[in-house]
Amino acid sequence: MGEYKKYWIAVVAVLIIGFSILGYLGTDVYHQAPPVPTAYVSQDGQVLFTKEDILHGQSAWQSTGGQSVGTVLGHGAYQAPDWTADWLHKEVSVMLDIKSQEAFGVLYDQLGPAQQAAIKEVVKKEYLGSAVREDGTVVLSPERITAMNLTGRYFVELYGDNPDLTLTRDHFAMKDNTLPELQDRIDMARFFFWTTWMASTQRPGTDATYTNNWPHEPLLDHNPTPESVVWSVVSVIILLCGIGVVVWLWAFGKKDDEHALVPPTEDPISKITLTPSQRALGKYLFTILALFLFQLGMGGIIAHYTVEGQAFYGIPLAQYFPYSIARTWHIQASLFWIAMAFLSAGLFLAPIINGGKDPKYQKLGVDILFWALVVLVVGSFAGTYLGVAHQIPAAWNFLLGHQGYEYIELGRIWQWIEYIGILFWLVLMIRSIIGAFKQKGDKNLIAAFIFSVIMVGIFYGPGLFYGEHSHLAIMEYWRWWVIHLWVEGFFEVFSTTLMAFIFVTLGLVSYRAGTVAAISSGAIYLIGGIPGTFHHLYFTGVTSTIVATGASFSALEVVPLVLLGYEAFENYTRLHSAPWMHRLKWPVYCFYCRVLLESSGGRGIRVLDQHACILVLHPRS
Repeated sequence: MGEYKKYWIAVVAVLIIGFSILGYLGTDVYHQAPPVPTAYVSQDGQVLFTKEDILHGQSAWQSTGGQSVGTVLGHGAYQAPDWTADWLHKEVSVMLDIKSQEAFGVLYDQLGPAQQAAIKEVVKKEYLGSAVREDGTVVLSPERITAMNLTGRYFVELYGDNPDLTLTRDHFAMKDNTLPELQDRIDMARFFFWTTWMASTQRPGTDATYTNNWPHEPLLDHNPTPESVVWSVVSVIILLCGIGVVVWLWAFGKKDDEHALVPPTEDPISKITLTPSQRALGKYLFTILALFLFQLGMGGIIAHYTVEGQAFYGIPLAQYFPYSIARTWHIQASLFWIAMAFLSAGLFLAPIINGGKDPKYQKLGVDILFWALVVLVVGSFAGTYLGVAHQIPAAWNFLLGHQGYEYIELGRIWQWIEYIGILFWLVLMIRSIIGAFKQKGDKNLIAAFIFSVIMVGIFYGPGLFYGEHSHLAIMEYWRWWVIHLWVEGFFEVFSTTLMAFIFVTLGLVSYRAGTVAAISSGAIYLIGGIPGTFHHLYFTGVTSTIVATGASFSALEVVPLVLLGYEAFENYTRLHSAPWMHRLKWPVYCFYCRVLLESSGGRGIRVLDQHACILVLHPRS
């Protein structure tokens, strides 16, 4: 380790502390998740519906595209409403009218302020106190049963083909008969009711609901909890402190070896001969471009659905290609081309690190991986379409069709195929890079790159840790391990290390500076990124401790951006160090523009600069 020992210690410490927090509070997610009652019953003991009905409703909801049609507990597509918040408002409005008519003979809106306050307090008390009994059941009053049934009827008809709701479905970009079977729609409504129940019932031992008073509902005086306000302020303070610490460490820890850097007289990349495996990556680039253009096309259809919710310039497209599928394919296409771009960038760089050599059968492995990815893309697209079209048996939808969860929409079997493909890529990368350790000289940058490759290879796995009927809070916990931690965390470390290798190879930075940047940036990214995963769980039924942890650590995720401007300026000045460097100015410009845009608007932009560098730095590729 030598002079890099302190940086490696920082990375190890961040990993241990970060995953300890994520794991320890993860057990809290399991233990404190809002209960799913064994049954909802009337005051005379009649069973209204059971836990099995709710779980079946969850599966039915998944088969419609789930989070691709509106949102539940704040997660999903925003073309349609959040069904939890929408149900709560509708049901409470009906409940207030029922209570008002019982007490005063008129509707709630016709009451005076004092009478409204009295009725509101009665309803609020009933909702907050709707607790689970020792036998696992929840008792509902006759008035709430009536309000629940009236509200449920609306959702049953909305997901059906009631002509009175045609315009509403058009506004929500929902096709007629989004869920064809009546019993499925009834159970799905029960599932929506359960999410509303957890959002309006007081968590034992606290003064807030299971969802920390989300959604904002004035009829029940749902307002942000004091803890939410306090930790929002604390997160800003932590952000400012984090910026100060990073600037201080950079200012006092930076050495002057960069100023003595002498660039090579010729472009180092121009001396490299492409290996067979590198040449085989050409088809990856064309596939990436095709998926990117396909994503843009799907985005255009989605955008148009906001104007015509069931048609495309008068063509009744929704009945055959609904919004939920267009959005699913739009998201999945972006994930596929982004992942494929990352993977191919790594496969291109690996032989360069290994001294310009391929290990035996590397090209064959690259070809196998490519065709496996093609099968995955085509198969998962077909599966999600057939699942939402209800052409797959309901029992097989979660496995082969549509899981219903944003960013991980593809069926579980396709998800396993994807993970196996990523592990295969990991093997190709390790066997190609490992030979570089036999070379003389400093190996710390190589070690940093291998570390990032391993993290990318294994951390898609947590997306397989939940099932079809897993609690929403538990599902969201593992889902964000993939979306936040894998994509936004370890891919970011991988990208930084990969770019460090490219810049070192070009002579833009010294080996020491590239190594320090790769290792230290990894620590900085992950110190906020790992526990910051919890900031995606605010509304899903977790405790205030998890909310506070997510708010505090996620604020640190933007800290590395404070040094971006100076770094960009330094690399800009180095572009004038040698004549051949002038042709690199646009990839370098695009790289830093990408960092800024990606950090504020999306991770997908990152891979564009990597492939721009590869294409411009090596025209023969």
